[in-house]
Amino acid sequence: MKRAYVNKVTGERYELVPMCPMCRAPIYWSLISGKPGASAPAHCANNGSATRIIIDPRNIFICDWEGTVVRMPDGDVRVYNEDNRLVPHRVVRKRYPLP
Repeated sequence: MKRAYVNKVTGERYELVPMCPMCRAPIYWSLISGKPGASAPAHCANNGSATRIIIDPRNIFICDWEGTVVRMPDGDVRVYNEDNRLVPHRVVRKRYPLP
């Protein structure tokens, strides 16, 4: 799922991870099948069906975004909205030492 890019000069590794198009939270899914074309439901981390610890119920935020994940022929997983458009991605930067 993660698309990684490496800066060859600095050794920094940039990863793109999908985020909720409505609230920018992480997206959760479970796709067990490795067959190309297999799909499964996906939902926002702030969805009411997501498991989480609620510390202050007065300040809870609920996002009702739901989508679908599809296994591609190369083994990658892509996350789609209900209208079959890809969701946006967020850049996550991790530093690794140069070999």
